[in-house]
Amino acid sequence: METFKKMFEAIQNRPIHVTQEFQEIIKKERSRCDRNNQGFSLIWFKMASFTENGNGIINQMIGILASRTRISDEIGWYDESNLGVLLPDTKLNGAHNLADQIISIAQENDIQTSYQLFVYPSFGWDSSKEKIKKMWL
Repeated sequence: METFKKMFEAIQNRPIHVTQEFQEIIKKERSRCDRNNQGFSLIWFKMASFTENGNGIINQMIGILASRTRISDEIGWYDESNLGVLLPDTKLNGAHNLADQIISIAQENDIQTSYQLFVYPSFGWDSSKEKIKKMWL
């Protein structure tokens, strides 16, 4: 019960961006990283099987994400079936650890999902096409 309460409180204090907003945030972060010679990580959690009739499960997943991320991280819908977390100044290992923790908490709550992990400016990013290559982990 305490874990659910913590997740619910986290949701109330965090905006969950719609697709267009979230993609614009990613674009701005990419520009910031290019200018400052830094990077970021992006994690997508596959939610396709829950989008039609799983609002409770989606809200629970959003609560998990909100309770495990920093205030500087951004949560939003990358597209209609992938819930994303943008992690500024986070390298591959840090993002991978967070994704594994989130998957573990999700499984404890009977949520079955998978994730994709990307790191800008290198792993999983095709700069010549300015878009993300799909790489499943």
